[in-house]
Amino acid sequence: MEKKILIYGFDKDSKRYADIVEIANKFNIEIANVEEEKLLEKVGFLMGIEGYESSKDKSEERKDIEFLLFSDFDRKDLSDYLIALRDAGINVPHKSVITEMTKDWTFKELLEHIEVEHRVMEKFNLLGTYVKKGREILEKEENKALELAIEGALELTKMKDIEEKDVDERFEKFKGLL
Repeated sequence: MEKKILIYGFDKDSKRYADIVEIANKFNIEIANVEEEKLLEKVGFLMGIEGYESSKDKSEERKDIEFLLFSDFDRKDLSDYLIALRDAGINVPHKSVITEMTKDWTFKELLEHIEVEHRVMEKFNLLGTYVKKGREILEKEENKALELAIEGALELTKMKDIEEKDVDERFEKFKGLL
């Protein structure tokens, strides 16, 4: 199979969308747009993977997200494409590579998973900022509650599967401490 990108949620009349497609063309990458009515199709079908057929289910829902899904990229090609996007001033926070697991998901399930994963990562990064600020405070004064909040946040780095509730629980411990 050839390198391919599924594109969802972009304004097709925008320069941003045109630039994404133009850069893909420079890299000989096939582009396919996913329309709202296709949200209930399996990712494998939308990517054109052999053995997948249309579910014929039509979605009337729209997800408010811009998303790129990559297939058959090696690490260097993907990196080169993403660098070219960045150099063109294009940031797409929601993106993924197709996996053995996700090819069997509906596109809607994948989008929902990506939304949650992105939100968790944003919260995780913010929690890292809280830990840094907390450590600066602890250099100047003793605060047992803050020490415990930092320890709890650092536990996340040892966890295999971090869920949103795990991060949210750690945020609660920082309330009123910073």
